[in-house]
Amino acid sequence: MKKILLLILIYLPFLGFAQDNIILRDGNEITAKIIEINIDNIKYKKYSNLDGPLYTTNTNDIFMIKYENGEKEVFEKNQVTKKDEVVEKYTLRGGELIPLVFKQSISSKNISNGALVKLAVKGDVISDDNKIIIKSNTTVNGRISKVKKAAWAGQKGKIDIQINSIKAVDGTNIPVYYNLNSEGKSRQAASIGLAIIAWPTLFIKGKQASIDAGSVIMVETMDDVKFNTYNFEEKELVVPEIITEDPIKQDIIELEVVQKPKAKDFKSSSEHQKALRKYYKSIENQK
Repeated sequence: MKKILLLILIYLPFLGFAQDNIILRDGNEITAKIIEINIDNIKYKKYSNLDGPLYTTNTNDIFMIKYENGEKEVFEKNQVTKKDEVVEKYTLRGGELIPLVFKQSISSKNISNGALVKLAVKGDVISDDNKIIIKSNTTVNGRISKVKKAAWAGQKGKIDIQINSIKAVDGTNIPVYYNLNSEGKSRQAASIGLAIIAWPTLFIKGKQASIDAGSVIMVETMDDVKFNTYNFEEKELVVPEIITEDPIKQDIIELEVVQKPKAKDFKSSSEHQKALRKYYKSIENQK
């Protein structure tokens, strides 16, 4: 009888508490009494030491909890956003113009449908906070969607190129559009006009369509694309170049630095595009 009373006294502290099982993602299991469940952690006491310390475990480390009443709760990993994550929001607007440069020469004479064409981003595309969104020289693939070789009777050559997207520095695909249609200069009108005088002129061959390496085109972003630019590289500011016009008078002339137009400074996208075209043209003129 004394032994039975002794056993009751030993296990009495445990009889009033329920037992929960915490199953961790690494396969370990903790027998515990759940005290508190929060958004990003749970607090519990070990069932073997209910008077001991209070433990805390991140919910991302927990696979499942089996409660004493038989219910189970499964935890999704990474469901909690880090509280200390810094967000710098930037939206690359639809209608933004991006200059691309051809890295190779192509001609309707020797290129075929479906062939890939290599282009590259001409200059850094930056945010309003001077963060680089698209890096200069980023490779862009174009694809030949239609090609027609020049033929007799002045039929000119034709090349259609399709460009679908450009990659941002974080790997995001930015949808763009520009169906480039390049046609060789036609001689057909002149040939037919001379047909009454000289029949052989009808067999003048038309000019092949061609695009030289280094040629620049503009593509346009299709939709708004949002970024968190916190970890993006910041573009170094260009220090204005200073030159001396007259070595005797030491007259100093500071070259004007043209800033890229920002969408927020314009009332409409058409005004912004117009300013962008002027900006890119001014860059070309300085080289």
